[in-house]
Amino acid sequence: MNKANCLDLMSKNSKIIADENKVNYCYGMSKMHLVYETSQKHLYEEMKYVEFLEFIGRCAYAKYKDDTEADMTEKLKMLLDELMPTFGMTRKEVENEEEELSESDPDY
Repeated sequence: MNKANCLDLMSKNSKIIADENKVNYCYGMSKMHLVYETSQKHLYEEMKYVEFLEFIGRCAYAKYKDDTEADMTEKLKMLLDELMPTFGMTRKEVENEEEELSESDPDY
């Protein structure tokens, strides 16, 4: 994906985030830095998978910034529920696993 694809995904095709400036900001902030910017500047136009995941998270935060009741997990779920029908898909609910509590040994 590139910047234009991200704008199409969030603003133009699905109309999830109407403000293109917010999408541009989310795109720019999700990009990792480059060590050799002058010789690798073409990599700023290509989005890696991990950058895409951060982009989705930043878009969820930007869209639901005023929703103080929802935590980040809920914001991501709401964004994916809006985004996935565009591609004929639905989000699967993930069951939360409880962490196993361990007790420390009294000898230590």
